[in-house]
Amino acid sequence: MALVLDARMPKDRQLDYYIGHVYMGTQAGVQVHGLALAALLYAGKPLAALSEHDFVRLVAMIKAPNQYHPLRQPAALAERVARIEALLAGRCKPAGWSDTLLQGCTHKDGGV
Repeated sequence: MALVLDARMPKDRQLDYYIGHVYMGTQAGVQVHGLALAALLYAGKPLAALSEHDFVRLVAMIKAPNQYHPLRQPAALAERVARIEALLAGRCKPAGWSDTLLQGCTHKDGGV
């Protein structure tokens, strides 16, 4: 499917589609789709008005939106955000290409 999509849609349009449709959990029993709606519901402001930290919080949710839900799982989200921010700041590295949990970003590595 990815090969077909790549052949028919430019990368920037693919990214726009993803940003507008990515599943971001449920809130009050309603599925949240798209970063713009998630920004409004979870941060209380438009996507363009988010701070870098607020944006990282949304990005951190993408892996498992209900597991890292900002209202129901704030501690899990905070830990994931700290790992991502440590990675972005160059204070740690993933344990390998499959380390999507960023287990390589631990206390001893300068991460969480």
